[in-house]
Amino acid sequence: MKKIFSYLLICVSAFMLVGCKEPVYDKVVGINVNSKFYAETFVVGEDYSLEDYTALITFESTITKTLKLSEICLDNIDTTSVGNKTLTLSYLNKEISIEYEVLPLEVVSLTYKGEMLILYKGEPANLDDVEISALYNNGKDRNVKLRDTEVSEISYSEVGIEKYLSVSYAGSVVEIPYIVKYKPFENNTFYTVVDNVGLYSGERFAKIDLIEMKMRVYTDPADGGEVRDTKTIYASDNNAFEIRNIFINSEFKTIIIYCLGNSVVIENI
Repeated sequence: MKKIFSYLLICVSAFMLVGCKEPVYDKVVGINVNSKFYAETFVVGEDYSLEDYTALITFESTITKTLKLSEICLDNIDTTSVGNKTLTLSYLNKEISIEYEVLPLEVVSLTYKGEMLILYKGEPANLDDVEISALYNNGKDRNVKLRDTEVSEISYSEVGIEKYLSVSYAGSVVEIPYIVKYKPFENNTFYTVVDNVGLYSGERFAKIDLIEMKMRVYTDPADGGEVRDTKTIYASDNNAFEIRNIFINSEFKTIIIYCLGNSVVIENI
C-alpha cells in the first residue's frame, strides 16, 4: 500500500512540475503596437513615456505576450523638433520600425467662462483684465488676456441690448457677450455739463437730485453755485433720465441725460 501511495505522489508531483513550467517562446513572427500609441498627439516640447504604451508579441507557436514599449524600444520618443520621427522596436529575432509625427503647439479652441461684460456709453472700455481660455493640441489650456488678442470694435450706438465681441487668438475665435449701459448717477453730486443740444450753453456744472427727480443746473461753485435752472426728469432704463418736451430751436424735443465720468451728457434721443 505504501508503494502505491509513493508512486501516486511521484506522478502527481511530476504532473505539477510539467503543468507549471514557463512556456518556451519560439521564433517571434509579429510585434504589434497598441492603438493608443498611434492615437496619441505628440506635441513639440512635451514629455512622453514609453511606459504608457504596449505592444503584442506573437510567436510562431501562436503564443502571445504583452510588453511595454520601454522593454523593447531602442530609442526614446523625440519631441525636440517638429516632424516625422521613427522608433525601432526589437525583441529576440524580430525588429520593426514605427513612425510618429511631432506637431507644433497649436490652439484648438477658445472659450470665455466669465459673465457678460458691462460697458458704459461714451467711456473707453478697459478690457485688460478680461481673460479667455485657450485649449492647445497637447490637451492643456491656459488663460489669455484680451490685451494679447484681436478684439472687434465695440458698438456704443444701442444701449441696453446684448451684443457680442469677436475675439481672435492664434487662428481661433470666440464671442464674448456685452451690454452697453449708462453709468449710474451718484446722488447729490456735481457734474460738469457736456451740452450737445445747446440747452445750457455756457453753464459748467450740473447736479442730479435723485430724491426729488429734479435736475438742477448750477453756475460754477466758485461763483457761488447758484441754481441756474431746474427741470423735472423721468426715470429711464440703464440709470439714464429723460426730459421730455423741451423747447429747443423752435421745436419741442425729448432729450436724454446720462453720466459720463464726472460729467453730465445731454443729447437728443
